[in-house]
Amino acid sequence: MKFQLLTFDSAKDPWFLDAKKEFLEKINHLLPLESVVLKSKKISRDTKELKLASERDSFFQYLKPNDALIVFDERAQDLDTMKFKEKFESYFQKSHFQRVLFLVGGAYGVDPQVKQRAQELWKVSSLTMNHLVVQIVILEQIYRSLMIIKNRNYHNE
Repeated sequence: MKFQLLTFDSAKDPWFLDAKKEFLEKINHLLPLESVVLKSKKISRDTKELKLASERDSFFQYLKPNDALIVFDERAQDLDTMKFKEKFESYFQKSHFQRVLFLVGGAYGVDPQVKQRAQELWKVSSLTMNHLVVQIVILEQIYRSLMIIKNRNYHNE
């Protein structure tokens, strides 16, 4: 089973690239996780519906029938670290999925049709965050979850 973090970003901010690289290296020592940037059309931020539709189309072209999809959504139920770990760990036993896809939406979130296809909606925070920050928080929580699962020192309660 493959795990992938899907995004629509095109940012090249050095702080983000450094943090992303660091967490991906740490995670990949424990579990293969790939970061995939999906392409969407360059559309003005003034046209929300067109941007969401472009991202939806790009995502559905990438999606395979046997993929599990977890969408990060600000309207989902809050997760603490242990609940995140339990939900994340549950996908290890779901062998009928070829890939587990974690999707972070663009500036306007995720199209409703994509959310309907998701197995679950997870909430990162009640705070409004830049999508680059959200990705780092997700990667850190995946790493933290793996460290808890492997019973290694990292997480303190």
